[in-house]
Amino acid sequence: MAYLLIATLFYSINDFLWSIYSKKSGPLALIQNRSIYTSIFVGLLFVFYSKDLGLVLEGTNSLKLLGVSSIGFMGLYFLVKGFQQGSIVQFCIYILLTTTVVGLISNFNNYITLSSFIPSLLCIGFGFGFFIYHQLKTHLKNSSTYKSHLYFMVAQLFFIVLVLQQYEYLSVFSAVDIAFYQELTVLLFSSLLLFLKKEKTSFVKQPVQWYEYFLIALPISIAQLSNLQGLQLTNPFYEKLFGLLGPVLSVVLAMVLAKERHQFTTYLAFIIMLIGYYFLGL
Repeated sequence: MAYLLIATLFYSINDFLWSIYSKKSGPLALIQNRSIYTSIFVGLLFVFYSKDLGLVLEGTNSLKLLGVSSIGFMGLYFLVKGFQQGSIVQFCIYILLTTTVVGLISNFNNYITLSSFIPSLLCIGFGFGFFIYHQLKTHLKNSSTYKSHLYFMVAQLFFIVLVLQQYEYLSVFSAVDIAFYQELTVLLFSSLLLFLKKEKTSFVKQPVQWYEYFLIALPISIAQLSNLQGLQLTNPFYEKLFGLLGPVLSVVLAMVLAKERHQFTTYLAFIIMLIGYYFLGL
């Protein structure tokens, strides 16, 4: 569980940094520059700790890792797009939703009767519905609100598939192998897309410096490796359930450091969903 705790702490820092820097750069440029550093960080570990390089480079295995890494890239792209127009709280609401889906998929056989999880789902569903209702009511004419919800929802759908696939592949590959392939794929895809289509960055007030990309890359490198190690020792539900601490820490960071504020109803909906997840995990 120590690996999952470390991953949760650094994922929270990572989410907070994404929410700040996504508004300073185009998504592809931001992802590309960050992935340069993450590829170096994880690549060094890959060189020294990869158990079987031939296994990773074998044709079929390479295609498997490329496929799951592509899913991770798509999730990351939509995540950054969401942060450009949305907030930490919006993102964390969708993290809670994906926890439900992953939990039901990976632990369905452990639920003996419907009554063992229906109350939790009702609580989660009510909290989410309450949140969406007040979001749409408050920002009825703001198209960016609708877009941010859509982007976050799509990102989390990709992340659901990602974590389930990673859990399956961890029986064959090491955490370092998967993490390095993931970051290298992100770097290649973002570079290729930037080459084919130049992004508009007219909204940027202050360019992101290279040392800032280093600071962005370090937390996610630690988080990803720790999360994969923890996932290898547990299962996707516990990885997500333990990660419930992450949304709380991310929201606190946004409130304290970025002075992000929302209506009381938004935080109330968030708390209602957290209560539902607490009972789901009992």
